[in-house]
Amino acid sequence: MIATRVFIGTTEGAAQVQSITEEEAGVQSVICLNGRAVALPVSAEYDSFVRRPTGLIEAAYGHAAYRIDVSLPIEEGRSWQLGVLAAHALNAAHNLATGDAPANRVIWLTGEIDRHLRVHPIAHLSEKLRRASPLVAACEAAGLPITFYVPQANFAELDSAWLRQHGFVGPKCEVVPLDQAASLFSALDISFPDVKGPLRPVMKPGLSPGHGRLPLYLSVATVVAAIGVLMLYPTGEDSEMPTTGTVEPVREIHDGFKATAVVSRPPANFDCFDVRRGQASFQFTQQTLLSGSPTRTTDAGEICGIAYAVETENENEAVWIFTARSSLSDTLVTTKVRARQDPLEPANPYKFSVPLPGEIQHQFAYELAVVSSPRGDRALVAKLEALSDRLGGAIEPSTWRGIFEELKASGAQVKVVVHEIVP
Repeated sequence: MIATRVFIGTTEGAAQVQSITEEEAGVQSVICLNGRAVALPVSAEYDSFVRRPTGLIEAAYGHAAYRIDVSLPIEEGRSWQLGVLAAHALNAAHNLATGDAPANRVIWLTGEIDRHLRVHPIAHLSEKLRRASPLVAACEAAGLPITFYVPQANFAELDSAWLRQHGFVGPKCEVVPLDQAASLFSALDISFPDVKGPLRPVMKPGLSPGHGRLPLYLSVATVVAAIGVLMLYPTGEDSEMPTTGTVEPVREIHDGFKATAVVSRPPANFDCFDVRRGQASFQFTQQTLLSGSPTRTTDAGEICGIAYAVETENENEAVWIFTARSSLSDTLVTTKVRARQDPLEPANPYKFSVPLPGEIQHQFAYELAVVSSPRGDRALVAKLEALSDRLGGAIEPSTWRGIFEELKASGAQVKVVVHEIVP
């Protein structure tokens, strides 16, 4: 893993991206200053940059609300977009150096981005670079390579002699012009999901929904926890859950594990926001996810949240859990680690929630992969730990499939289930 520290160029100086945090999907995304309860003036623009249909981030990673903390104020304009896009892509790949964590390299960026990932020119580039001189000196002192990414259209205005004089050109420092963000992702050795294709899934003649595709990994969030779903999940033999629709047996175990989806909906004549404002109570439906064919949840336009729980019939089980998300238009698989050698006991499920799009209009799916290893198999544990370090961001579907085939061949117990959500 190449830990990368990201700075956004401003006329006040180089603003470090300190952290990216997923927030409840029903709130607006914000950019805050130094971890304080201070939303910067560009927060409304950032929310539009994140959220469908205007934004790129939700379209790429499936989550609709984030908080970013930066070290310096960002007051206006859109030149922060290239840096924010890079930070999100690195964060999804687990390569973003946050806080005071050590970094292997530093990047500084400025530029506006459109939906086709083209980099547009910005104002005050020379001033932003002048303000970044202390960062160049700090990186040189620390022995860290630093790259400055600027719009191609602005590159000609730079004074090459000034850049050399102030250390912007050297063995560990360079200024790189960009006209497409794809060149940036290539240089960073990370991928970014295709968000330029049709948003509505296109069915090929003769194929049923879900045929010949693989779900895309989903990023972590707390949307269902905010409505209390996880606290209401039953773990005992006689527990009951408020439901609508059919509820499958709570204690049914398959292949040593049971995976369950808990779906929340508003009551009749209410919507999700009404319930979150306390005007009504959520109703819950529980579905056991079985191996083999996908389990479907229909009428998803009325869904407010989804939580998952994994149970075992074995004592002292340690599991790794990976999740994925896809739609029919996805071409890559974006991975995420949910549990990492976490203990699992009978009647004590491992629970987590997943974020949903702001409005469910198209079919998509989540995949859960539960992996355990025989006790004492240190080689397999080491392989799973290395896999957990490596996963994150977008990978090819064939790579995703190959991971679990390799794990099965290594003696791991692997259970994979698919949950399809259909409007």
